[in-house]
Amino acid sequence: MCICEEGTELLQRVMEAAEESGGDDTKELLHKKEPLPMFTSCCPGWISLVEKTMPDVWPYVSSCKSPHMMLGALLKRVTKDVWGGHEPEDIFLVSVMPCVRKKGESQKPQYVTSGVRDVDEVITTRDLGALLRSKGINPKFLAPQSFDDPLGHGSGAGQIFGVTGGVMEAAVRTVYAVVTEGEVLPRLELDEVRGFDGLKTVDVSLLSPKTGKGIDKTLRLGVVNGLAEAKKVIQNMRDGSLQFDFVEIMACPGGCIGGGGQPRSKNQKETLQKRADAVYALDQNAAVRQSHENPAVEKIYEKWLPGGFGSETAKEVLHETRPGVEKSGEAFVPAFPVEKKEQEQECEACGLRYRVVEDGGGGVDSRRAAAATRALGSGDARDGSASFDDKLPKP
Repeated sequence: MCICEEGTELLQRVMEAAEESGGDDTKELLHKKEPLPMFTSCCPGWISLVEKTMPDVWPYVSSCKSPHMMLGALLKRVTKDVWGGHEPEDIFLVSVMPCVRKKGESQKPQYVTSGVRDVDEVITTRDLGALLRSKGINPKFLAPQSFDDPLGHGSGAGQIFGVTGGVMEAAVRTVYAVVTEGEVLPRLELDEVRGFDGLKTVDVSLLSPKTGKGIDKTLRLGVVNGLAEAKKVIQNMRDGSLQFDFVEIMACPGGCIGGGGQPRSKNQKETLQKRADAVYALDQNAAVRQSHENPAVEKIYEKWLPGGFGSETAKEVLHETRPGVEKSGEAFVPAFPVEKKEQEQECEACGLRYRVVEDGGGGVDSRRAAAATRALGSGDARDGSASFDDKLPKP
């Protein structure tokens, strides 16, 4: 569900950007409510960094709840009939997580409805291991069992969610399928966003090379591994040296597979690689590799979340209102600069060619325009054959 909702939200922002800019990409960061770039919202470590140090970034963060909080809201508010009609206050829901920060996340006031928490308790995978040992239970000798409904079946996209780059990769699979009316991404596995580098990037076209379906937009994607790298990337985005449409940020090295609640190893780097390899193998061998094709997800939306991905019902249950998002009458101050578009123009009177840089609002950068005027008045290259690139000051 999280992948489907996040992918839909990204697509809505992209389409809104195109509509507002009238096809002019220089204006696509000027949104008043839900701007680009969009950041993922599933990592509580990253969310805590935004809360404490960069509140102006809030409007750029996806409104999606994290996966286990989505599940909690769904189970307690919507799917009572699955559990025999029990009321929310009679259900005690425990999440087993690789992340220590999920404990604090589940206690936030926005995840309480009518005095009932969506998720009652969180234990880590290491906690679970200690509990099993205390009871003398060895998981190796437990018989495999099926997961409970309503999410008894998973997808390969859901598996890779747990490794750095996986959220991005899974979401783009769904976004591409939606805009191309069901086509599969030409490369389902985006190797460029895999691995443990601090920053990984890839561009993905949303226009099908086979059928021409989709939209003429290339998504600039960034995957950030670790909060130290996140601070650097945000700063580079603020000064305009980096530009993205969609950014995944995970606080823990390697993503959730390296979470603070996971069992530790003497050779953690080797352990993380083995975990990542296992996750990717699960994806490759999965019968369903895209979240939107998961029959369990399709059933949930059909039965309990009418209207499909991003519907009003889905937003009510699976999304939350982010602080800092524009309220009626407030002016939105962008956290990141608008890209500038450079154009070459020619004087109709003398044929002189010169460059003009437009700002995000369609105006002309005064420094470059003044330089062009000086060049025109100098009397040089009246035949229009010379270039003034070297004479124009950089913005």
